Amino acid sequence: MVAPADRASPGPRVRPRRSDAGTAQFLVTGTGYLSEAAVPDIKGLADFEGKIFHSSNWDHDHDLAGRRVAVIGTGASAIQFVPKIQPEVGQLDLYQRTPPWIGPKPDKANSELHTRMLRSLPGYQQFRRGFNMWGREILAFFWKRPKLAEKVQKMASDHLKKSVADEALRARLTPDYLVACKRLLFSNTWYPAIQQPNVEIVTDTIAEVRPKSIVGSDGVEREVDTIILGTGFQATDRPVARRIWGRGGVQLREAWKDGMAAHRGTTIAGFPNLFMLLGPNTALGHSSQTVMIEAQVQYVVDSLKQAEKRGLASIEVRQEAQDAYNRKLDQHLEGTVWMSGGCKSWYLDANGRNTTVFPTYTWRFRRGTKRLDLSEYQLASRVRSTKPVPHQ
Repeated sequence: MVAPADRASPGPRVRPRRSDAGTAQFLVTGTGYLSEAAVPDIKGLADFEGKIFHSSNWDHDHDLAGRRVAVIGTGASAIQFVPKIQPEVGQLDLYQRTPPWIGPKPDKANSELHTRMLRSLPGYQQFRRGFNMWGREILAFFWKRPKLAEKVQKMASDHLKKSVADEALRARLTPDYLVACKRLLFSNTWYPAIQQPNVEIVTDTIAEVRPKSIVGSDGVEREVDTIILGTGFQATDRPVARRIWGRGGVQLREAWKDGMAAHRGTTIAGFPNLFMLLGPNTALGHSSQTVMIEAQVQYVVDSLKQAEKRGLASIEVRQEAQDAYNRKLDQHLEGTVWMSGGCKSWYLDANGRNTTVFPTYTWRFRRGTKRLDLSEYQLASRVRSTKPVPHQ
């Protein structure tokens, strides 16, 4: 990538880790929002003498066979790995802050006929993809209307009742918030795994971690030699924001001190020539994230084509356009399960604003990112410089 010497407005800067950094006219980040591990602030955690790691940074060299393992967290990550490790560990203490709503997973192998159709029938893959995508759009309709969401919740509630016969345990595993307020999960193996004799579900909060044990708020001390953190990611406080500077040397983290905000989840006022894939309010609670990424890539490509065609040095979204877009998002969010479902989720930032979820149909996002609307942007044309370009 080459940085033109004649651009009228500086683009975003990324502070390099190494001395051999290059330059570029445009910056496209693809760091996502579920990439940087969130480590809980628990007293004594740093003093633990056993093995400790986050589920996103799994220590494959650490043998769990026969170990006494503590898993902190019962979200989407734990739902996936706990059933896998439960048969091999000696004891598994599962620390649950809030139970998740879990639905049955329609997980079956493709038939031989279906596989042949996917491979060789013209247009069938595209049809199936469209069928799945549009079929999931109806969930956005449900999540907008909490009364209708209760019908989906019955599906999860029935799955819990069918899977857990013990009424007392079922009560501990029943969420006290509306379905999808936290992400609705799907698993056929979670409930069977956590009811095994070597699993203890701990619903008391953690008071402290000691060198070889964990102490609950009830005063009970449990010995442990391995701690696995299933505690999620820094979704509303993106670490990448500490590495990007925009106009006037403003750090993106400083620009977002009152909460993340972007225009169409992709461009940010004050940061010319910066495009962010999976930026603020691009996460989904009802459909495939791939749909959003593809829409954003199309938006970026169209922006670069227009910049090339028009000889633009910089493209920067107008603050008023960004503000108007975010007001619409807030209007769509009002009254949804994410805002009125009675939970505290990773969708919400420290101010209680949902800066994570796109709250309506994906077709609306795809329509808005099909082509860059130049009226929403400040544009600067190239001005040919007579000064020599210094070598980097």
